[in-house]
Amino acid sequence: MVHVLSEARARGPALVVGAVALLAGCGGGGPERSPRAACVPLPEEVAALRPATPWEPERSRVALDVAVPVAAITGELERRLPRELARGARVPVGAAGEATYRVRRGAFSLAARGGAVTVSAPIEADLELCKPVGPFCPTYGTCRPRLVAAAELPLAVRPGYLLGPIAIRHQFVRGCVLDPLGVDVTSELAGVAAREAAAVERRANDALPDLSGTAAIATRLLTLPVALGSELCLRVEPLRVSSGPAAVESGALSLRVGLEGTVRLEEPCGTADRRSVPPATALDLALRPGIALAVPVTLAWGRVAEELTRSLARGTGPTRVVRADALASGVAERPLALRLWVDGDVCGEVTVTASLRWDPAVSRVRLGDARVAEGQPRRARALGSSALLGAVERDATIALPADPSSWRAAIERAGDAALADLPAGWSGALTASPARVTSVDASTDGVVATVRLDAMASLSLRAPP
Repeated sequence: MVHVLSEARARGPALVVGAVALLAGCGGGGPERSPRAACVPLPEEVAALRPATPWEPERSRVALDVAVPVAAITGELERRLPRELARGARVPVGAAGEATYRVRRGAFSLAARGGAVTVSAPIEADLELCKPVGPFCPTYGTCRPRLVAAAELPLAVRPGYLLGPIAIRHQFVRGCVLDPLGVDVTSELAGVAAREAAAVERRANDALPDLSGTAAIATRLLTLPVALGSELCLRVEPLRVSSGPAAVESGALSLRVGLEGTVRLEEPCGTADRRSVPPATALDLALRPGIALAVPVTLAWGRVAEELTRSLARGTGPTRVVRADALASGVAERPLALRLWVDGDVCGEVTVTASLRWDPAVSRVRLGDARVAEGQPRRARALGSSALLGAVERDATIALPADPSSWRAAIERAGDAALADLPAGWSGALTASPARVTSVDASTDGVVATVRLDAMASLSLRAPP
């Protein structure tokens, strides 16, 4: 299907600029006969343009490394869980008689692998078995079994922002052989240990917090606009929260969390997004560190026409542009279509397609590879060796509605403000690189420049004294 550029598509402001340029070209200082009287009129033809392909914004991502000292985690566990886990005296154990026991744990250790964190501790018990004889209970066997218990917590947040489930496992490293009888009762103790571990596992999972409320609050905070200027703001649309890899390095548990979404500009700045539905969750063990924001800056077609008319009307060649209109061409390598009204050696209108690129030297969008659009063979022949296409590549420029050069400082100010509100004991850092335009394209709404802003951020908790 071919999209035909409307012959009646004229922009008011661009028309005014073009009319002024035309009057300037036709009056004073030139020959007595107006240029239009001597021009070669361009034939009447209709440019055939392809349907514009939908433009999709590039995803942005934020990946933050959070470091928590292992000593802080194990210290908190030490405060919550006593060293002596259980004690009993002359507890009936069926045909075996009565048991007196004491169960103790050792120090906690922490490990991380892939998408899970594991806390483990050695457990040792003193066990005495006796047979009641009247008021007495003579001991007939003792043992000191030893095992290692470990609780594993997956880092991936499940749908609904639920943690877990925690899995508790144990392994005997020294069994229970009753002395002096030499009878091995390890299997019986293993059954008891398995039942106890299952009960602890249920209690631990029941105690896991529901993060849905916290996630809803965080989502509202994430959608707060970040001021880039007095009227211009940056807004994040979160789409996915990721749990990344975990590791224990230099005495700290390092966790990586990520956010993926799209970013847009608002002018004027709006209020916070009222939605409370958090984004989807995922486990991404390949999550890379760092912040990479891809911010689309769109200049509407009416403004594009004004910019092109203004810049091209300054030309002094034999064929001058007096007015320009623009839209998407549907051609990937030359996404911009310009409808030009020209005067001079030739006069009339012609549609040209061109590529778009960012020129950092002048902080403007420039055009390249200008060609007469398809469907205008006679116009192309009439232009012949005209310098019109060269003038388009040389003179046409488009200024963006926002200057990205100040964004780095704005992002760092927003980061400093967020870090200043961290709870006691926490600290963080954010450093940003200068913003840069990485691509320029044409959409149904206008010319879109994608501005890339990279940064690194981290959070850490101070080690306990």
